Amino acid sequence: QLPVKEKKIQIKKRWFYFLVIRYKNEIFVQQRNQKDIWQGLYEFPLLESTTPLSRKKIEKTIEEQEWLKGSAFEIISISPVYKQQLTHQFIQGRFIEIKMPRKPKAKTVYTLVKERKLKQLPFPKFINQYLQQV
Repeated sequence: QLPVKEKKIQIKKRWFYFLVIRYKNEIFVQQRNQKDIWQGLYEFPLLESTTPLSRKKIEKTIEEQEWLKGSAFEIISISPVYKQQLTHQFIQGRFIEIKMPRKPKAKTVYTLVKERKLKQLPFPKFINQYLQQV
């Protein structure tokens, strides 16, 4: 018997930028329905990248979001980097806290949830780490 060379698992690297958008005392969330990690769990609006983004690039990307076009917003803070190792993926990401004086006019897939009710929703471990810090 010859030694069999094991296949090396390709680890996919992903950068997630979650937009924690506050309007009054509510925050935008959505349930993940796509066949991907965390299916069925809740998340904040997401910007995904294969590389880290600068603050300037984050701002530009937020402005380009169709459902936020023409809406005033203010970035309050950007979190430190959070990390999670999954079997075939390495997730790194930040949480961008945003305040909006008015609701976006455009139609959106996101739902506004009262801040105090967030803890009742099932979020992935990655987001729960952040929620425990704030």
